[in-house]
Formats: sequence, structure tokens, C-alpha cells
Amino acid sequence: MELGVAGMFGLAALTGLLFHWSAIPIGLSLHAVWDLLHRNHILGAAVPRWYIPLCLVFDLAAALFFTIIYAT
Repeated sequence: MELGVAGMFGLAALTGLLFHWSAIPIGLSLHAVWDLLHRNHILGAAVPRWYIPLCLVFDLAAALFFTIIYAT
């Protein structure tokens, strides 16, 4: 499952680079949702508790950064 989801996020990044920039922040935002699913042990592999909030904040900050950079 992890490999399939990683492939989908990679595809979102490639789509953002080749077709439209908005796929990058959308993919990062969806990765934040994936992190929340890890937190509740709904899906995915076990990860350390500290990793989830760190990754969540990074994903959302990076999505905001790319939106500001590309939208202006």
C-alpha cells in the first residue's frame, strides 16, 4: 500500500512539473491527509509519533509556499 501511495504522490509531482503547477500543492495537501490517516492508525505502516505532526506541518507549509510562488 505504501508503495502505491508513494507512486500516486510522485505522479502528482510529475503532473505539476509537466502540465500544471497546481498539482504540486494539491499533492502535498493530500499527503497531509495521508499523515493524519497514519496518526489514527487507519492506513499505512507504523511511524514514530513525532513524525506525523512534523510531516503534516511541512506538507501544508510547502503547499502554501508553492501556491504563493506560482500563483503570483
